[in-house]
Amino acid sequence: MNKTLLKKGDMVVMHRCFEEEFYRGKIWECRTDELQLKDGDWVVWLEGFVGCFLSKYLAKVNIN
Repeated sequence: MNKTLLKKGDMVVMHRCFEEEFYRGKIWECRTDELQLKDGDWVVWLEGFVGCFLSKYLAKVNIN
């Protein structure tokens, strides 16, 4: 597998999705490691967001 998985504690922003319009510029913290659902989608749970979110619509950010 060539995919870089998101890990608990990673910081991300939403991009290329409908939700980006509402959360533009908001930085989210992953509260779980990324996992693959039975249907093949990769998801992660975010602090303060209800439910899981498709990882393909998240971009990892580096905060120093």
